[in-house]
Amino acid sequence: MNSSSQTSTFVTVLGWLLICFTAFGVVMSLLQNVMIGAMLPAMNAQATRGGQMPPEFLVFFRAVAAFVLIVQGFLLFAAWSFLKRRNWARRTFIVVFVLSAVWAGFTTLAALAMGVMNPSPNPEMPSSFVGIFRMMGFVFAIVSAAFVVLFVWLIKRLRTADVRAEFKTEHLRV
Repeated sequence: MNSSSQTSTFVTVLGWLLICFTAFGVVMSLLQNVMIGAMLPAMNAQATRGGQMPPEFLVFFRAVAAFVLIVQGFLLFAAWSFLKRRNWARRTFIVVFVLSAVWAGFTTLAALAMGVMNPSPNPEMPSSFVGIFRMMGFVFAIVSAAFVVLFVWLIKRLRTADVRAEFKTEHLRV
């Protein structure tokens, strides 16, 4: 960190939260890789001929799971670097928060659209269930909108001068 700046509680707490969430993501990705590597081939072998997945699907699932694990591992490293006040990690999480805010915004719109336009997946469903589904859509939209607000607030806070001053800027030496 810069010698002229103090460390803030905000950056420290956010850094530890990022480490916890990304470490959980790594563990979940590892479990997903184990499941895909062990269970899918076994399930596929037990399926009848018409129900078996083509081998390409298994390769695709393994590749996606491996990619997610690599991304989660990188984010865990970035979270640790964020806690160490590395500027590239601050910028990385600004990008992650921007993408997350956009995703949560689309989720909010989708939840509202599903609650208003198509509240019932089955036209024969009792009207009380339709009301429950509509309410669930609106609650989901409110939670998603709250995440948009949270991510936008984090982005703004990470871009303030006092937070930026805490982070080291590394220069590449060629």
